Amino acid sequence: MTQPNLLGIFPQVNLSSFVQMGGSGFNGGSGTNGTSINVHNQLSILPSFTFVHGPHDIHIGLDNREYQISTKQAAGGLALTSNQQWTQAGNANTADAASGLSVASFMLDNGYLSGGNINQPAQQFETYHYWGVFFQDNYKVRSNLTLNLGLRYDFPTQAVERHNRYTCGFNSTVVSPVSAAAVANGYPYGQISGGVTFCGVNGTPRTQITRAWYLFEPRFGFSYSLNTKTVVKGGIGGTYNWAAYIGAQTGFSAATSITASPTTLYTTPTSTLANPFPSGYVSAPGASLGYLAGVGGGISFYNPATRFGETWNYSLGVQRQLSRGDVLDIIVPAPAGIPSAMPRQAGTLPCALPLMRRTPSWVQTDFKVRPFTTQRRSKVSNSACRFRNIQRLGKMVLRISTVSGLTPSR
Repeated sequence: MTQPNLLGIFPQVNLSSFVQMGGSGFNGGSGTNGTSINVHNQLSILPSFTFVHGPHDIHIGLDNREYQISTKQAAGGLALTSNQQWTQAGNANTADAASGLSVASFMLDNGYLSGGNINQPAQQFETYHYWGVFFQDNYKVRSNLTLNLGLRYDFPTQAVERHNRYTCGFNSTVVSPVSAAAVANGYPYGQISGGVTFCGVNGTPRTQITRAWYLFEPRFGFSYSLNTKTVVKGGIGGTYNWAAYIGAQTGFSAATSITASPTTLYTTPTSTLANPFPSGYVSAPGASLGYLAGVGGGISFYNPATRFGETWNYSLGVQRQLSRGDVLDIIVPAPAGIPSAMPRQAGTLPCALPLMRRTPSWVQTDFKVRPFTTQRRSKVSNSACRFRNIQRLGKMVLRISTVSGLTPSR
């Protein structure tokens, strides 16, 4: 047995006509014994540097995260089932609602079982490293025009399983080990080719997909003040939807079913509570089967040449200060299905005129979305705001906000 410690965990017990016991722990559910243990370790190093020189406000930084994730006994364990047949009157193969009790069958002699299984799920201990660097310049071209120029480059690794318990792909050209036997027994279509490969075995890479070196993510934005009360702003930026590929573990899990005890003529039970698996347990073969892994069943693997998708986000808008306390904000967002180019950073006022010095929100350490805004200095700062009215006109957003608590900037 691959994971004998599963036998030391309280099992899931299903006695007919009674409420199920067990199976309500971590990740538990119907038909599984919830015994999953997950441990996540993360180390983040996020240094950044800001340099202001003349009209340039330059931000440079590094985003480094080290991950270790361990999953043990994912919703696996022992499940036992018993019914009333061994204790009902008359013919045990004919249902008798007036006699028999599953609890009695479960306690009879060594405990008579009508079914169950032990599930040994695949375990994982993966490590991956996320790396990203960014550069951004808020360039004040003129007193009424600021450009936001930025570039982020990500070069993360893919997940590596410490004990090489991942499938690594599918070799479509290798001759299958079952090919000769199949042809000799009349298989009419000739040679059989193909077999699953395993990470870190026989010279294969230890990651399930190749490392992405192409994750360049440029950003551009602008803020142009037509006058003291009207500002035109916009921006465009590209992001890659990077992810660490884990899972795909053909051969690293196993399940052994309990053979139901026949009740015909009340013969000696096949499986009892004292010995639920008289024929032994099925162990997970891992990579030992080679190209025989998954034959006759299912296999899972990722395409090693997987390429991450890129999304371009953009937005264009006009803000007009109607009065001391009201701002009209008209935004033309990206088309439906494309995320907005300028989601607001937490703590950034959505209704303030985009003329304030700011920390660029696209520098956020989120993996997938690092939006940005373009802002310069205004005559007001430290403002608080609340929305008074929001309307959507076709593809255009009309937003009227009330600004309060204005104080002069210094």
